[in-house]
Amino acid sequence: MENVTQRTAIYSRMHASFLRELAENINLSFRSHADTDKEDLVKLLNKKISPQKADTVLKMYLTCFAAKEVAEAIKPKGMEEVIIAVEKFFKTSSDCLYEVTVGSRRCDLVLFVGDAIIAIEVKSAQDQMKTALSQLSYYATWANKVYLAYDSRHRRTADRLCITNEGIGLLEFNKGNIELVYDASFNEKDMEYLYSIMTYTFLRTVAKRFNVHINGTKQDIAKRLKQKTTAPEAKTIFKNFLKTRALR
Repeated sequence: MENVTQRTAIYSRMHASFLRELAENINLSFRSHADTDKEDLVKLLNKKISPQKADTVLKMYLTCFAAKEVAEAIKPKGMEEVIIAVEKFFKTSSDCLYEVTVGSRRCDLVLFVGDAIIAIEVKSAQDQMKTALSQLSYYATWANKVYLAYDSRHRRTADRLCITNEGIGLLEFNKGNIELVYDASFNEKDMEYLYSIMTYTFLRTVAKRFNVHINGTKQDIAKRLKQKTTAPEAKTIFKNFLKTRALR
């Protein structure tokens, strides 16, 4: 994207929340421009980001904010069928989030069931299982319960994974039905840690609502919010954050 006008037009079509997070990540004097309007943010980003990196930014944006049709198109064959079965198993659909990005990972399915935040990695028959453990281990840092929902053809690999990693739940998919093989253990999460993995923009918005000072680093704000909010409030805030990170 060599043309400045072309880059400006593309940045202008992006969500303001994405532009602010991008500004934070590249240290674009973010704190002093946190309330800057979108037009000014576009100008600042155009000055800071080289033409060579503009294409990378566009790819990042499309990955984070793909339309529902795109998300479904890139989903492996059989994935949607497994997800429907999982929703039916947990008897919920209104509180299901799809393709939720937290940090550097994207979780296939997040459910709010009772007091629990449940993260589920879905592996259809066409998927590889080699990344499952690293994905589940990361989800376990913020979710109360973590499950691997897999096609029955992955049974042996799933069994080995669960035996060597205590706490991971297994949901086996076979002919349209889900069977609970191992239940996941429930783990409560530290409030300060949950705040620390939220984006700086979201955290500042929450801090203002609770009359918490927004000066300093993200970790500083996280510590102040932990002192100011109750555990149930922190969980509700984190749920709202997850909703902002879902594709649909």
